[in-house]
Amino acid sequence: MTTNRALAVNFGQAAGTVCQGDDPRLANQRTPADNSVTNAKIPAGANIDPTKLGAGRVVGSVNGTPTSTTIWRGTQAQYEAKGADDPNTVYVVKG
Repeated sequence: MTTNRALAVNFGQAAGTVCQGDDPRLANQRTPADNSVTNAKIPAGANIDPTKLGAGRVVGSVNGTPTSTTIWRGTQAQYEAKGADDPNTVYVVKG
């Protein structure tokens, strides 16, 4: 084949140009699209504002210091059968 297959590519950092490896448009510093962040992408211990967690959230604290708190709910029989109390759990016996 003798056909010239070369492409004329306009490299640069402006719109309408092809980016190269050092192009700032390749930086990962951009705001994610809504609902695009999955649980796998959030590191353990991330300081997430509880208001961002939606319905069903509970904000716990011990003497004003934020902490993880579990709310357990069950019958009297379930409470008696569960074993030792957890100091970070609030127990509610219902019915």
